[in-house]
Amino acid sequence: MTMIACTVSKSGAVISADSWNYSMTEEQRAATAELAAVTSDFEEARASQGHGSTPETKLNGNVLKVYPVPQFSMLMAVTGPMLFAVNWSLALATILASDIDDVHRLAPQMLRQLHRELGGIDGVIVVHAGWSEKKQSGVGYTYASADGFTGDEIAVGQTISPAPDQDGVNYAEVHRLWDAASKGYLIDQLHRAIFTNLQAAWLAGKLAPGTAIGGKLNQVEVTAAGIRITTAPEQSADRAAA
Repeated sequence: MTMIACTVSKSGAVISADSWNYSMTEEQRAATAELAAVTSDFEEARASQGHGSTPETKLNGNVLKVYPVPQFSMLMAVTGPMLFAVNWSLALATILASDIDDVHRLAPQMLRQLHRELGGIDGVIVVHAGWSEKKQSGVGYTYASADGFTGDEIAVGQTISPAPDQDGVNYAEVHRLWDAASKGYLIDQLHRAIFTNLQAAWLAGKLAPGTAIGGKLNQVEVTAAGIRITTAPEQSADRAAA
């Protein structure tokens, strides 16, 4: 499980997710070439942030969690094993659809099929967000393995997983920025505040087992004008917890 912050507004949509720059063994590097779910080993990821020992390492790897899908003016993000995210991104590259709303019509059945092929992985949530020419607005959809990927439209506003820690670092700032972001303002600031809040909660051991928040925030925005990607500077665990 990872962080996904999605804001849908009349002007478009933004998805932000954390990422890792972590060390991998030679065996893990080989496994990624076979689309193995290397990044599901969150205990190793936690260790790489200074919470224990890591295996002997030689190469660095980076986890991609937000996928631009420009042919549909759309973004995709997945919580759960990397194996599912990579395979779904490949499916989107070849799907016969015209836009994000057309993808939504086809996605539930295709996601269920992929889920079966991968052995029924638990805890998968897929988020699509993008620009709809038909609606002249940002739109978004979520699909969860827990309900058979039926698909729910995201209302204008925020969809956050996991939920921010209301007793944690800078929650007052998250609350202050929430309404403005729903109207298309200060989205960048809100997502950064949520990132800081969740990373601190993870380091304090307050998030559910299997959750890990990396040290870098990637933000991807889609509007009628196109897709823009921003990567925030690396945020150390010490600073996040301060």
